[in-house]
Amino acid sequence: MNSKSFPYITVALLLANVVVQALVVMNAQEPYPDLMYRFGAFIYPSDLTQGHWWRLITSAFVHGSWMHFLANMCNFVFFPYAEKALGHWRFLLIYMVSCVGSSLLTFLLWSMFHLHPGISMAMGASGGITGVLGAFVAFSFLVGQIKGEGKAQSMIPGMLVLLGFQIYNDMTNLEGGLGSLWFHLFGFVIGFSLSYGLLALALRKVEGFKPWTNLLTYVWAGILLLAIGMSVYDKNRLQPLTTLDEVAASYYANLAGDEQESFRRMQVSAQLGHPLAQSVLGNLYATGVYGGKNFQKAAYWWEKAACQGNLAAAMRLSHYYEVKKDWASALRWKRTALNAAENASQRAALLQDIQELKEKSKG
Repeated sequence: MNSKSFPYITVALLLANVVVQALVVMNAQEPYPDLMYRFGAFIYPSDLTQGHWWRLITSAFVHGSWMHFLANMCNFVFFPYAEKALGHWRFLLIYMVSCVGSSLLTFLLWSMFHLHPGISMAMGASGGITGVLGAFVAFSFLVGQIKGEGKAQSMIPGMLVLLGFQIYNDMTNLEGGLGSLWFHLFGFVIGFSLSYGLLALALRKVEGFKPWTNLLTYVWAGILLLAIGMSVYDKNRLQPLTTLDEVAASYYANLAGDEQESFRRMQVSAQLGHPLAQSVLGNLYATGVYGGKNFQKAAYWWEKAACQGNLAAAMRLSHYYEVKKDWASALRWKRTALNAAENASQRAALLQDIQELKEKSKG
């Protein structure tokens, strides 16, 4: 088979996704958020502030569920045609830039317009897939314009229908906010623009070629109007959402219902940085609600919460080390609790506790 026609970039991307999914399945006994993060998921905004930029790439190969994985892999069906049309390295460039760029633009949008309620774990190949779709739309239009053929351009409506279906799915399968919509939408815009620009540059000397035709104007105008409309819609949906700690508290309150699902959500909430969820998760490990008592994990989550100013977690952590007769650690976390005290009576009680710990440490 001709190496120029064989879609080896598509095959490599497909294999990379399959390998990562297989590794996730093999380690499925780990807590869900820890597992996703270990294999490369991206947490917004902490990974941005901590400079973990490489996760913008690795997160494109991690999927949150079998349905997420299979849905994205099914979209790879048109990749060989796009790779052959665009060229191997141009295809790879568009795919990766769309993956990274769609995430960055989504995070920027959330930050600028406060469209997101807090912290989010991002993963999946969605931005890259719609980026390739947008690139294929640009290619089909340009080929039709140069060759004067309607066949290539006749494919455009079908590809736009695929994008429209994805947007509809994003809007109707959300528990709050339109996170995945922005990844898909920005991926398409990046793929279309990058492909159109690269191809227009390569074909600029072709006689009669008019790259800056009305199509680009129409596409950008349509995307802009859609983005404005969705921004208003998304912001209205997010306004009634509770605060991060209230979300965590609601998970804890619902443990009497679907226990496994509530516990999984608590783990996700804790992993994403919610201090109350971290404190409560520590309590659950300490009391052995799931799988027996595990004080090491309990102390781990209490420490996470205490470092964010959670008074209860700092108190429990101090008591944990006091039982172990690690007086230095007990004093350290008691002082952390003192800094988190909310009123004078709490501070007075904690100062007395600190004095008693000092006496115990001497004895």
